Amino acid sequence: MSNPWTVSAHGTRISYPTHDWEKQGGNTEEGPYILQRNGKTFLTFSASSCNTPDYKIGMLSLTPVNGGYLIANRGNGLILDVTDCGIADGVAVRQWASLGNTCQQWKLTV
Repeated sequence: MSNPWTVSAHGTRISYPTHDWEKQGGNTEEGPYILQRNGKTFLTFSASSCNTPDYKIGMLSLTPVNGGYLIANRGNGLILDVTDCGIADGVAVRQWASLGNTCQQWKLTV
């Protein structure tokens, strides 16, 4: 990432399976897709292995703020956050309480 809200490299990871429902049949989070409806934006993704009966679809809600988005976990309401507002390649991204700072604002390009 060239800054906390701009992806500058192919394949930047913004999430990793950490919940039990995401890891049944294998650690999988893939196939992200943006959905927009009634002025709201959502990021959906495949979770758990699709070749088992445990296949799941996850969904994050995106909240517009200052020209970017907050990405909130629908299950717990935590916000996608860049650790310590780091800008180096490979900086950790985590879920955190809403702080209202630029470490939690994302620009999505499709």
